[in-house]
Amino acid sequence: TGIPFYNGFLYKLGDGLLNTTWNLRYFLLIGQSLQYYRSQHEAKPRDVVNLCGANVEWVKDQSRPFSFVVYKAGQRTICLSGSTEKDAIGWVE
Repeated sequence: TGIPFYNGFLYKLGDGLLNTTWNLRYFLLIGQSLQYYRSQHEAKPRDVVNLCGANVEWVKDQSRPFSFVVYKAGQRTICLSGSTEKDAIGWVE
C-alpha cells in the first residue's frame, strides 16, 4: 500500500496570544509526518508534526462544525477544521 499520503487545504486555528483566528493553510500528510504551509507554493513548511503517538479527536465547535484537534504529549495541540464534513473526515481517517 505504500506510505500514506494526503494533501489539501484545512483551516488552522492560530495558537498565538494575538492570533486566534482561523487561517487557511495547505497541509501535506506523508506517512507519520504532517506538514503545513502558508500556501502550496511555499518551498519550506511552516511546521512539521510527527504524528507517531499522537491522538486525533473531534471538537464540538458551533462556529466551525468540522473541527478536530491533533495532540501529543510534549507538543502543542493543533486545532484544525475542514471546509466540509467530507474534507474533515478524509483527514481524520
